[in-house]
Amino acid sequence: MKRVVITAAGPVTAIGIGQECFTEGILEGGSGIMEIAAFEHEKYDAHLAATVEDFDVKEFLPTPKNYLDRNTELSFGAFSLAIKASGIDLAKADKANIALIWSTAFGGTDTMNLFYSDVQKKGPRFGKPILFPHTYSNTAISMLSIEYKLNGPHMNFVSGWTASGHALVYGYDLIASGRVPVAFVGGAESFNETIFRFCCSRNILSSSSKENACVPFDSTAGGTVMGEGAGMLVLEDLDSALKRGAHILGEISGAGLAGSPGGLKSMAVEEAMTTAIDNSKLNPCDVEFVLASANGMPDMDNAEAVAIGNVFGDNKLTTTVKPLIGETFGTGGILQLHAALSILEKQFVPGVKTTSRIPEAEKLHIPAEGYSKNIKTVLLNNLDPNGNAVSLVVRRF
Repeated sequence: MKRVVITAAGPVTAIGIGQECFTEGILEGGSGIMEIAAFEHEKYDAHLAATVEDFDVKEFLPTPKNYLDRNTELSFGAFSLAIKASGIDLAKADKANIALIWSTAFGGTDTMNLFYSDVQKKGPRFGKPILFPHTYSNTAISMLSIEYKLNGPHMNFVSGWTASGHALVYGYDLIASGRVPVAFVGGAESFNETIFRFCCSRNILSSSSKENACVPFDSTAGGTVMGEGAGMLVLEDLDSALKRGAHILGEISGAGLAGSPGGLKSMAVEEAMTTAIDNSKLNPCDVEFVLASANGMPDMDNAEAVAIGNVFGDNKLTTTVKPLIGETFGTGGILQLHAALSILEKQFVPGVKTTSRIPEAEKLHIPAEGYSKNIKTVLLNNLDPNGNAVSLVVRRF
């Protein structure tokens, strides 16, 4: 089995664009959650979101485009940032041996809505042809593949909130098994009223004020806050990275997948974490820190807290970055890994403010304020309320 390392990162988030700015956002602890400005929201119970501001896709496009939906724009941003940081010259690279793996939960629903609105109002003959190719969930990966002439393994995951976690595990497996030396693994999730309305109808969004809108592991939590973002990581086998003198951000030493029918249950989270630890050839005590998927949704937070306690015992250091960037659904796992790299680089644990901790989390060590700490190994979770669980173990190189 090949060792799998991470040699570049390209986050596009509500707290920063690019790994350096994103890391600074985590260190500062300032939330990207704010009142929605994209549309009128008075008719909804929720009024907040964590959206990407000051983003101009023209800065990240190699060639002009007549039309791009927001999801694809964010994808181009993440791809461009990661490639630039990696030092890989795509003009000289063996593209047949580079995998491109992408992920999203909802894709270009804003464009889909525009297209089908025309079809409904004017009839199928008057649907705008320029919009139709952008209504697919695989539009972003296809546009990237065409733009950069990537003809290696190509996979798009649309498996709900754990889509990017599944993409990461697939990329990890491709490299560990020796099928390819390099994989570009990313994902994007855009913010728009269609998805927001759907989330409101499912009663998963918090109606609280900004200060209390996203409070993981808290008994007062009434939901999460919708986030927006994209990210891409360059995964390489260790030999490839060392041969080209790449800067190594961290190493993925193990991964775990699990699921529970009828919604997320602690047993699924526990199985995913245990599998990731076992695959890393570690013991639970070797994992110094858990980067939780917790987002303020009571059932999910409860299940995760119970699982962490069962796997690691009492007082396991645990935190989450969802109060900073919101719940980004299909790109949540990718951004979790970006955050883990920031934590390993800066040796800093971000805090989580709670007012009344849920009983299931009483055994966990959840710091209220961020602080410096020597950390070598992080386990991160990426969870879906429908039952899927993904865990990864990342180590400082």
